[in-house]
Amino acid sequence: MSSITTTISHIPSASDTDETKFLTRTRTLRHTRLCLAILTVSIAIPTIACEAIAYHHYRQTASYSRVWLYLWPLNLDLRPTIAVLACGSVIALQNLIYVVVALIPSPHPHIRRLNLLALSTSLAGFLAALIGLIFVIYRPGAHHPSGFATTETLHSWTCKWEEIRYGGTADSVSNATFISTSTSTSVSGSASGSNSTSSGNGIVAGSSAPSHFRRDCDVTRAAFIMLGVLLGLEIVMGVVAGVGVWVGRRVERERERERGSGMGKSEVELELVEGRGGKRAGAGVEGGVEKYPGT
Repeated sequence: MSSITTTISHIPSASDTDETKFLTRTRTLRHTRLCLAILTVSIAIPTIACEAIAYHHYRQTASYSRVWLYLWPLNLDLRPTIAVLACGSVIALQNLIYVVVALIPSPHPHIRRLNLLALSTSLAGFLAALIGLIFVIYRPGAHHPSGFATTETLHSWTCKWEEIRYGGTADSVSNATFISTSTSTSVSGSASGSNSTSSGNGIVAGSSAPSHFRRDCDVTRAAFIMLGVLLGLEIVMGVVAGVGVWVGRRVERERERERGSGMGKSEVELELVEGRGGKRAGAGVEGGVEKYPGT
Protein backbone atom coordinates (compact mmCIF):
# COMPACT_ATOMS: atom_id res chain seq x y z
CA MET A 1 0.00 0.00 0.00
CA SER A 2 1.57 3.26 -1.03
CA SER A 3 0.44 6.77 -1.77
CA ILE A 4 1.39 9.68 -4.01
CA THR A 5 0.91 13.22 -2.80
CA THR A 6 0.28 15.66 -5.63
CA THR A 7 0.18 19.44 -5.17
CA ILE A 8 -2.14 21.31 -7.56
CA SER A 9 -1.86 25.09 -7.78
CA HIS A 10 -4.43 27.41 -9.32
CA ILE A 11 -4.46 31.12 -10.04
CA PRO A 12 -5.29 33.10 -6.91
CA SER A 13 -8.62 34.86 -7.04
CA ALA A 14 -11.03 36.56 -4.71
CA SER A 15 -13.88 34.59 -3.26
CA ASP A 16 -16.67 33.51 -5.55
CA THR A 17 -19.04 35.98 -3.92
CA ASP A 18 -16.67 38.89 -4.46
CA GLU A 19 -16.03 37.87 -8.05
CA THR A 20 -19.75 37.64 -8.75
CA LYS A 21 -20.37 41.07 -7.26
CA PHE A 22 -17.47 42.47 -9.24
CA LEU A 23 -18.77 41.13 -12.54
CA THR A 24 -22.29 42.38 -11.80
CA ARG A 25 -21.08 45.87 -10.90
CA THR A 26 -18.76 45.98 -13.88
CA ARG A 27 -21.58 45.04 -16.24
CA THR A 28 -23.85 47.71 -14.74
CA LEU A 29 -21.16 50.38 -14.90
CA ARG A 30 -20.33 49.45 -18.47
CA HIS A 31 -23.95 49.80 -19.59
CA THR A 32 -24.22 53.11 -17.73
CA ARG A 33 -21.09 54.50 -19.40
CA LEU A 34 -22.31 53.34 -22.78
CA CYS A 35 -25.68 55.07 -22.31
CA LEU A 36 -23.97 58.26 -21.13
CA ALA A 37 -21.63 58.24 -24.12
CA ILE A 38 -24.50 57.77 -26.57
CA LEU A 39 -26.47 60.54 -24.86
CA THR A 40 -23.45 62.83 -24.99
CA VAL A 41 -23.00 62.26 -28.70
CA SER A 42 -26.71 62.85 -29.33
CA ILE A 43 -26.45 66.23 -27.57
CA ALA A 44 -23.05 67.27 -28.93
CA ILE A 45 -24.16 66.93 -32.54
CA PRO A 46 -27.16 69.33 -32.17
CA THR A 47 -24.86 71.73 -30.31
CA ILE A 48 -22.55 71.83 -33.30
CA ALA A 49 -25.47 72.12 -35.71
CA CYS A 50 -27.09 75.05 -33.85
CA GLU A 51 -23.88 77.04 -33.67
CA ALA A 52 -23.04 76.20 -37.28
CA ILE A 53 -26.36 77.66 -38.47
CA ALA A 54 -25.56 81.09 -37.06
CA TYR A 55 -21.96 80.92 -38.23
CA HIS A 56 -23.03 79.95 -41.74
CA HIS A 57 -25.44 82.87 -41.85
CA TYR A 58 -22.64 85.22 -40.83
CA ARG A 59 -20.34 83.85 -43.53
CA GLN A 60 -23.05 84.34 -46.12
CA THR A 61 -23.89 87.92 -45.16
CA ALA A 62 -20.47 89.24 -44.09
CA SER A 63 -19.62 90.08 -47.70
CA TYR A 64 -22.56 92.52 -47.86
CA SER A 65 -20.28 95.17 -46.36
CA ARG A 66 -18.59 95.48 -49.75
CA VAL A 67 -21.75 97.13 -51.07
CA TRP A 68 -22.27 99.17 -47.87
CA LEU A 69 -24.87 96.82 -46.37
CA TYR A 70 -23.45 96.43 -42.88
CA LEU A 71 -25.25 93.69 -40.93
CA TRP A 72 -22.44 92.91 -38.53
CA PRO A 73 -20.47 95.21 -36.24
CA LEU A 74 -16.78 95.98 -36.51
CA ASN A 75 -16.15 94.71 -32.99
CA LEU A 76 -17.67 91.27 -33.64
CA ASP A 77 -15.80 88.51 -31.83
CA LEU A 78 -16.18 85.11 -33.48
CA ARG A 79 -14.01 83.23 -31.01
CA PRO A 80 -16.94 82.08 -28.83
CA THR A 81 -18.62 80.61 -31.89
CA ILE A 82 -15.42 78.87 -32.99
CA ALA A 83 -14.91 77.60 -29.45
CA VAL A 84 -18.39 76.05 -29.27
CA LEU A 85 -17.92 74.39 -32.66
CA ALA A 86 -14.47 73.05 -31.79
CA CYS A 87 -15.35 71.88 -28.28
CA GLY A 88 -18.57 70.25 -29.43
CA SER A 89 -16.68 68.41 -32.17
CA VAL A 90 -14.05 67.17 -29.72
CA ILE A 91 -16.69 65.91 -27.28
CA ALA A 92 -18.71 64.20 -30.00
CA LEU A 93 -15.66 62.51 -31.55
CA GLN A 94 -14.25 61.23 -28.26
CA ASN A 95 -17.52 59.76 -27.06
CA LEU A 96 -18.18 58.24 -30.47
CA ILE A 97 -14.80 56.50 -30.28
CA TYR A 98 -15.66 55.17 -26.84
CA VAL A 99 -19.01 53.82 -28.07
CA VAL A 100 -17.34 52.04 -30.98
CA VAL A 101 -14.61 50.53 -28.78
CA ALA A 102 -17.11 49.43 -26.14
CA LEU A 103 -19.32 47.70 -28.72
CA ILE A 104 -16.53 45.86 -30.54
CA PRO A 105 -16.99 42.13 -29.83
CA SER A 106 -14.03 40.56 -28.05
CA PRO A 107 -13.37 37.28 -26.21
CA HIS A 108 -11.84 39.32 -23.39
CA PRO A 109 -13.79 41.85 -21.31
CA HIS A 110 -11.01 44.50 -21.25
CA ILE A 111 -12.51 45.89 -18.06
CA ARG A 112 -9.46 47.90 -16.99
CA ARG A 113 -8.85 49.36 -20.45
CA LEU A 114 -12.47 50.43 -20.86
CA ASN A 115 -12.41 52.07 -17.43
CA LEU A 116 -9.28 54.04 -18.29
CA LEU A 117 -10.66 54.98 -21.71
CA ALA A 118 -13.91 56.24 -20.17
CA LEU A 119 -11.98 58.19 -17.53
CA SER A 120 -9.73 59.87 -20.08
CA THR A 121 -12.67 60.60 -22.37
CA SER A 122 -14.66 62.24 -19.59
CA LEU A 123 -11.68 64.31 -18.45
CA ALA A 124 -10.95 65.59 -21.95
CA GLY A 125 -14.63 66.27 -22.59
CA PHE A 126 -14.97 68.14 -19.31
CA LEU A 127 -12.00 70.38 -20.15
CA ALA A 128 -13.35 70.99 -23.66
CA ALA A 129 -16.82 71.96 -22.42
CA LEU A 130 -15.34 74.15 -19.69
CA ILE A 131 -13.11 75.98 -22.17
CA GLY A 132 -16.06 76.53 -24.49
CA LEU A 133 -18.19 78.00 -21.70
CA ILE A 134 -15.34 80.27 -20.58
CA PHE A 135 -14.93 81.67 -24.09
CA VAL A 136 -18.67 82.23 -24.46
CA ILE A 137 -19.15 83.91 -21.07
CA TYR A 138 -15.90 85.75 -20.36
CA ARG A 139 -14.22 86.01 -23.80
CA PRO A 140 -10.66 86.09 -22.41
CA GLY A 141 -8.14 88.14 -24.37
CA ALA A 142 -10.80 89.90 -26.43
CA HIS A 143 -9.58 92.94 -28.38
CA HIS A 144 -11.99 95.54 -29.70
CA PRO A 145 -11.24 98.19 -32.33
CA SER A 146 -10.53 101.77 -31.40
CA GLY A 147 -13.67 103.64 -30.39
CA PHE A 148 -15.46 100.60 -28.94
CA ALA A 149 -15.76 99.83 -25.27
CA THR A 150 -16.58 96.13 -25.67
CA THR A 151 -17.01 93.35 -28.19
CA GLU A 152 -20.06 91.61 -29.62
CA THR A 153 -20.70 87.96 -30.36
CA LEU A 154 -23.11 86.37 -32.78
CA HIS A 155 -25.43 85.68 -29.87
CA SER A 156 -25.26 89.10 -28.22
CA TRP A 157 -25.62 90.99 -31.49
CA THR A 158 -28.53 89.04 -32.94
CA CYS A 159 -30.38 89.03 -29.61
CA LYS A 160 -30.07 92.81 -29.18
CA TRP A 161 -32.45 93.32 -32.07
CA GLU A 162 -35.03 91.20 -30.29
CA GLU A 163 -34.62 93.24 -27.12
CA ILE A 164 -35.44 96.41 -29.02
CA ARG A 165 -38.34 94.82 -30.86
CA TYR A 166 -40.02 93.46 -27.74
CA GLY A 167 -40.23 96.35 -25.35
CA GLY A 168 -36.58 97.36 -25.19
CA THR A 169 -35.27 100.82 -25.88
CA ALA A 170 -32.26 101.98 -27.77
CA ASP A 171 -30.78 103.34 -24.55
CA SER A 172 -30.75 99.84 -23.06
CA VAL A 173 -28.37 98.67 -25.76
CA SER A 174 -25.28 100.69 -24.94
CA ASN A 175 -21.93 100.79 -26.69
CA ALA A 176 -22.40 101.40 -30.38
CA THR A 177 -21.26 98.72 -32.74
CA PHE A 178 -22.02 100.07 -36.17
CA ILE A 179 -19.66 102.39 -37.96
CA SER A 180 -21.96 105.39 -37.68
CA THR A 181 -25.56 106.45 -37.31
CA SER A 182 -25.99 106.65 -41.04
CA THR A 183 -24.70 103.10 -41.37
CA SER A 184 -27.27 101.76 -38.94
CA THR A 185 -30.01 103.61 -40.80
CA SER A 186 -29.02 101.85 -44.00
CA VAL A 187 -29.09 98.52 -42.21
CA SER A 188 -32.60 99.11 -40.94
CA GLY A 189 -33.77 100.32 -44.32
CA SER A 190 -32.40 97.28 -46.07
CA ALA A 191 -33.81 94.88 -43.50
CA SER A 192 -37.31 96.26 -42.91
CA GLY A 193 -37.89 98.81 -45.66
CA SER A 194 -39.22 101.36 -43.14
CA ASN A 195 -38.08 104.80 -42.05
CA SER A 196 -36.82 104.84 -38.48
CA THR A 197 -35.10 107.19 -36.16
CA SER A 198 -31.53 106.28 -35.26
CA SER A 199 -30.06 106.73 -31.84
CA GLY A 200 -26.49 107.48 -30.90
CA ASN A 201 -26.05 103.88 -29.84
CA GLY A 202 -25.89 102.71 -33.44
CA ILE A 203 -29.16 100.72 -33.52
CA VAL A 204 -32.35 102.10 -34.93
CA ALA A 205 -35.09 102.47 -32.35
CA GLY A 206 -38.31 100.74 -33.30
CA SER A 207 -36.70 98.75 -36.10
CA SER A 208 -37.33 95.08 -36.75
CA ALA A 209 -34.60 92.47 -36.73
CA PRO A 210 -32.85 91.67 -40.01
CA SER A 211 -33.67 88.41 -41.71
CA HIS A 212 -32.76 85.29 -39.69
CA PHE A 213 -31.44 87.29 -36.74
CA ARG A 214 -34.15 85.95 -34.45
CA ARG A 215 -33.34 82.41 -35.54
CA ASP A 216 -29.63 83.01 -34.96
CA CYS A 217 -30.40 84.33 -31.49
CA ASP A 218 -32.42 81.23 -30.63
CA VAL A 219 -29.95 78.67 -31.98
CA THR A 220 -26.92 80.26 -30.32
CA ARG A 221 -28.80 80.32 -27.01
CA ALA A 222 -29.71 76.66 -27.48
CA ALA A 223 -26.09 75.79 -28.27
CA PHE A 224 -24.93 77.49 -25.08
CA ILE A 225 -27.48 75.60 -22.97
CA MET A 226 -26.56 72.26 -24.53
CA LEU A 227 -22.88 72.96 -23.95
CA GLY A 228 -23.68 73.36 -20.26
CA VAL A 229 -25.57 70.05 -20.35
CA LEU A 230 -22.52 68.42 -21.95
CA LEU A 231 -20.39 69.70 -19.10
CA GLY A 232 -22.72 68.01 -16.60
CA LEU A 233 -22.74 64.75 -18.57
CA GLU A 234 -18.95 64.65 -18.66
CA ILE A 235 -18.87 65.08 -14.89
CA VAL A 236 -21.29 62.18 -14.44
CA MET A 237 -19.27 60.10 -16.91
CA GLY A 238 -16.11 60.80 -14.94
CA VAL A 239 -17.75 59.76 -11.68
CA VAL A 240 -19.01 56.48 -13.16
CA ALA A 241 -15.60 55.76 -14.72
CA GLY A 242 -13.90 56.54 -11.41
CA VAL A 243 -16.20 54.11 -9.61
CA GLY A 244 -15.29 51.45 -12.17
CA VAL A 245 -11.58 51.99 -11.59
CA TRP A 246 -12.08 51.86 -7.82
CA VAL A 247 -14.06 48.62 -7.99
CA GLY A 248 -11.40 47.02 -10.19
CA ARG A 249 -8.56 48.00 -7.85
CA ARG A 250 -10.50 46.73 -4.86
CA VAL A 251 -10.85 43.28 -6.41
CA GLU A 252 -7.16 43.29 -7.36
CA ARG A 253 -6.24 44.00 -3.74
CA GLU A 254 -8.40 41.07 -2.62
CA ARG A 255 -6.59 38.80 -5.05
CA GLU A 256 -3.21 40.01 -3.86
CA ARG A 257 -4.23 39.38 -0.25
CA GLU A 258 -5.23 35.80 -1.07
CA ARG A 259 -1.98 35.26 -2.94
CA GLY A 260 0.02 36.48 0.05
CA SER A 261 -1.81 34.28 2.54
CA GLY A 262 -1.24 31.14 0.46
CA MET A 263 -4.89 30.51 -0.19
CA GLY A 264 -4.12 29.85 -3.78
CA LYS A 265 -2.80 26.40 -3.13
CA SER A 266 -4.65 23.22 -2.37
CA GLU A 267 -3.28 19.76 -1.81
CA VAL A 268 -4.93 16.66 -3.05
CA GLU A 269 -3.71 13.29 -1.80
CA LEU A 270 -4.28 10.35 -4.01
CA GLU A 271 -3.68 6.85 -2.75
CA LEU A 272 -2.87 4.21 -5.27
CA VAL A 273 -2.97 0.55 -4.39
CA GLU A 274 0.01 -1.45 -5.62
CA GLY A 275 -0.37 -5.22 -5.66
CA ARG A 276 3.32 -6.08 -5.50
CA GLY A 277 5.73 -5.90 -2.58
CA GLY A 278 6.22 -2.86 -0.45
CA LYS A 279 7.68 -0.83 -3.24
CA ARG A 280 6.57 2.80 -3.23
CA ALA A 281 4.25 3.58 -6.06
CA GLY A 282 5.76 5.81 -8.61
CA ALA A 283 9.31 4.63 -8.00
CA GLY A 284 9.44 3.39 -11.52
CA VAL A 285 7.93 6.51 -12.96
CA GLU A 286 10.08 8.99 -14.76
CA GLY A 287 8.64 12.03 -16.42
CA GLY A 288 5.12 10.71 -15.86
CA VAL A 289 5.74 7.43 -17.86
CA GLU A 290 6.00 4.08 -16.05
CA LYS A 291 9.11 2.04 -16.78
CA TYR A 292 8.73 -1.45 -18.10
CA PRO A 293 10.99 -4.17 -16.63
CA GLY A 294 14.33 -4.30 -18.34
CA THR A 295 14.35 -0.69 -19.51
